[in-house]
Amino acid sequence: MADIPNPHALWEHNFIQQMKRLREARKMTQTDLARELKAFGLPFHQQTVQRVENGERPVRLNEAHLIAKVLGTDLLSMGASSTPSDHELRYSVDRLRATSELQADTLLDLYKDWREDIESLVFALADRVPATAKSVDSLDHGAAWGMVWAMKALRAYEDHLAAWQGLVGLGHHERAFVDLEDPAAGTDQNWPLPDVLATLQSWRERFGNDQMARAVSMNPREVYESFSSGRDQDMEG
Repeated sequence: MADIPNPHALWEHNFIQQMKRLREARKMTQTDLARELKAFGLPFHQQTVQRVENGERPVRLNEAHLIAKVLGTDLLSMGASSTPSDHELRYSVDRLRATSELQADTLLDLYKDWREDIESLVFALADRVPATAKSVDSLDHGAAWGMVWAMKALRAYEDHLAAWQGLVGLGHHERAFVDLEDPAAGTDQNWPLPDVLATLQSWRERFGNDQMARAVSMNPREVYESFSSGRDQDMEG
């Protein structure tokens, strides 16, 4: 990078250093950054980013704002002076935030496939659950066995959602959170809710007694051992 010609160039020097550091922390190539900036209307190419990072091209104010936005920070932070120790700390935090965002995206992709299986289970179980049933004891053995798996799925879904929201809270981009107490109130396009969630929650209210709580905490083998006899008789009949 070219030498800083005068004290007034310190801000741009800091900005350029931060730009490269944050880009690398997010595992973005110069081409990746140029592509995202182009989506905001800036005529950036890989060579443009390279010239900026090499100090060969000045950064315009509107460009600086958008570069900071894409890199998940603000203009003030990008231009601030810092010691080597500060750089190391900021780099560690930025790496954590970047990888957390990647993990959130991975978790979301896995969830989208998994929720179809949750819905399939609920649809299969719905015909076995009488509208008048108020407790697990009022279900036939096969339905009780299926209900345990439905409640285990609901708990896993909520754990999955909480983990995703925790990662999003560490990441760079702001996303709407889903209220675990009232999921529909906080729905956003990033975390699509299963259509059957209300059914699962109503079943938990009806069948969520101590017996069900213990069953939900069982490992798969224990579930099969506890419910297999009656389940097999129901399914054979």
